[in-house]
Amino acid sequence: MKRFITPINVVLFLVFFTLVGTGLTLELRFDEKMRMTVAGFEREDWGEFHFFTALTFIGVVILHLWSNWAWLRKLYQEHRSLAVLILSAFIVVGALVALLPAKQLS
Repeated sequence: MKRFITPINVVLFLVFFTLVGTGLTLELRFDEKMRMTVAGFEREDWGEFHFFTALTFIGVVILHLWSNWAWLRKLYQEHRSLAVLILSAFIVVGALVALLPAKQLS
Protein backbone atom coordinates (compact mmCIF):
# COMPACT_ATOMS: atom_id res chain seq x y z
CA MET A 1 0.00 0.00 0.00
CA LYS A 2 3.00 2.25 0.53
CA ARG A 3 3.50 2.80 -3.20
CA PHE A 4 -0.04 4.24 -3.53
CA ILE A 5 0.45 6.96 -0.89
CA THR A 6 1.89 9.58 -3.26
CA PRO A 7 -0.73 9.17 -6.02
CA ILE A 8 -3.52 9.21 -3.42
CA ASN A 9 -2.07 12.39 -1.90
CA VAL A 10 -1.86 14.04 -5.33
CA VAL A 11 -5.48 13.13 -6.12
CA LEU A 12 -6.53 14.35 -2.66
CA PHE A 13 -4.77 17.67 -3.29
CA LEU A 14 -6.43 18.11 -6.71
CA VAL A 15 -9.90 17.14 -5.50
CA PHE A 16 -9.60 19.43 -2.46
CA PHE A 17 -8.75 22.48 -4.56
CA THR A 18 -11.48 21.59 -7.08
CA LEU A 19 -13.92 21.50 -4.16
CA VAL A 20 -12.68 24.88 -2.92
CA GLY A 21 -12.84 26.34 -6.44
CA THR A 22 -16.40 25.20 -7.09
CA GLY A 23 -17.49 26.41 -3.67
CA LEU A 24 -15.95 29.82 -4.22
CA THR A 25 -17.50 29.98 -7.68
CA LEU A 26 -20.93 29.24 -6.24
CA GLU A 27 -20.51 31.76 -3.44
CA LEU A 28 -18.78 34.65 -5.18
CA ARG A 29 -19.73 34.53 -8.85
CA PHE A 30 -23.46 33.89 -8.84
CA ASP A 31 -26.22 36.30 -7.96
CA GLU A 32 -29.24 34.31 -6.78
CA LYS A 33 -31.68 36.89 -8.20
CA MET A 34 -30.34 36.65 -11.75
CA ARG A 35 -30.06 33.74 -14.13
CA MET A 36 -26.46 33.65 -15.30
CA THR A 37 -23.68 31.33 -16.37
CA VAL A 38 -20.02 30.99 -15.50
CA ALA A 39 -17.90 29.16 -18.08
CA GLY A 40 -21.14 28.11 -19.78
CA PHE A 41 -22.63 26.44 -16.70
CA GLU A 42 -25.54 27.65 -14.60
CA ARG A 43 -25.66 27.70 -10.79
CA GLU A 44 -27.40 24.32 -10.60
CA ASP A 45 -24.72 22.72 -12.76
CA TRP A 46 -21.97 24.14 -10.53
CA GLY A 47 -23.89 22.93 -7.48
CA GLU A 48 -24.07 19.38 -8.85
CA PHE A 49 -20.38 19.41 -9.74
CA HIS A 50 -19.57 20.70 -6.25
CA PHE A 51 -21.69 17.96 -4.64
CA PHE A 52 -20.06 15.13 -6.61
CA THR A 53 -16.62 16.63 -5.99
CA ALA A 54 -17.42 16.54 -2.25
CA LEU A 55 -18.40 12.85 -2.49
CA THR A 56 -15.15 12.14 -4.35
CA PHE A 57 -13.23 14.05 -1.68
CA ILE A 58 -14.77 11.93 1.07
CA GLY A 59 -13.84 8.74 -0.79
CA VAL A 60 -10.25 9.87 -1.37
CA VAL A 61 -9.90 10.91 2.29
CA ILE A 62 -10.96 7.39 3.28
CA LEU A 63 -8.33 5.95 0.89
CA HIS A 64 -5.76 8.36 2.32
CA LEU A 65 -6.49 7.29 5.90
CA TRP A 66 -6.42 3.62 4.89
CA SER A 67 -3.08 4.00 3.13
CA ASN A 68 -1.60 5.73 6.19
CA TRP A 69 -3.16 3.34 8.72
CA ALA A 70 0.16 2.02 10.07
CA TRP A 71 1.38 5.56 10.77
CA LEU A 72 -1.94 6.49 12.39
CA ARG A 73 -1.80 3.41 14.62
CA LYS A 74 1.77 4.25 15.66
CA LEU A 75 0.78 7.85 16.37
CA TYR A 76 -2.15 6.66 18.46
CA GLN A 77 0.09 4.39 20.52
CA GLU A 78 2.57 7.20 21.19
CA HIS A 79 0.02 9.95 21.91
CA ARG A 80 -3.09 8.13 23.06
CA SER A 81 -4.67 10.94 25.09
CA LEU A 82 -4.22 13.52 22.30
CA ALA A 83 -5.68 11.12 19.73
CA VAL A 84 -8.70 10.44 21.94
CA LEU A 85 -9.20 14.19 22.43
CA ILE A 86 -9.07 14.90 18.68
CA LEU A 87 -11.36 11.98 17.84
CA SER A 88 -13.83 13.12 20.50
CA ALA A 89 -13.84 16.64 19.05
CA PHE A 90 -14.60 15.27 15.58
CA ILE A 91 -17.44 13.14 16.95
CA VAL A 92 -18.96 16.05 18.89
CA VAL A 93 -18.78 18.45 15.93
CA GLY A 94 -20.13 15.80 13.55
CA ALA A 95 -23.02 15.00 15.89
CA LEU A 96 -23.87 18.68 16.30
CA VAL A 97 -23.94 19.24 12.55
CA ALA A 98 -25.98 16.09 11.96
CA LEU A 99 -28.50 16.81 14.71
CA LEU A 100 -29.07 20.53 14.25
CA PRO A 101 -32.68 21.13 13.28
CA ALA A 102 -33.45 22.38 9.78
CA LYS A 103 -36.04 25.05 9.23
CA GLN A 104 -37.73 25.88 5.96
CA LEU A 105 -37.85 29.56 5.19
CA SER A 106 -40.91 31.04 3.54
